[in-house]
Amino acid sequence: MAPGARLDAEYVIHAADLDAALERTGRSLEPGDAVVIRGGWRVREREDIDDPYPYFALDVIQWLADHDVSIIASDVGDRVLSKPGAEIPLHDVALARLGMPLIDGAEVEELAETADRLGRWAFLFVCGPMPVQNSTGVPVNPLALF
Repeated sequence: MAPGARLDAEYVIHAADLDAALERTGRSLEPGDAVVIRGGWRVREREDIDDPYPYFALDVIQWLADHDVSIIASDVGDRVLSKPGAEIPLHDVALARLGMPLIDGAEVEELAETADRLGRWAFLFVCGPMPVQNSTGVPVNPLALF
């Protein structure tokens, strides 16, 4: 997906989409890699938190586990607004059951623009969370170094 474009509201991202992205970019994953997924839905530009936006299918979490991904960052949501009570795969499964750290509401547009301009889809991903105890989440400032 070109920088500036975005997925349709309520698009369901499946493992096949991630396989297609790897094929399109000529990349492969190594155990411990971070995965950044851009859907073009910038959190700060959304008018209403309850507006529909893309989300992940449960098979994405299996895909992440099968590829031994260490962390996922994305601007895509984790709520199925059209299906109240539906499982939220990133939080219910990846985070809670697999212990996989996730970065919600990541601002990845500039990263996508830089990767597209350089024609490079691999980079050093650095993320050091603040040492906060007894918390379920902390702010982070991840860096992508090309």
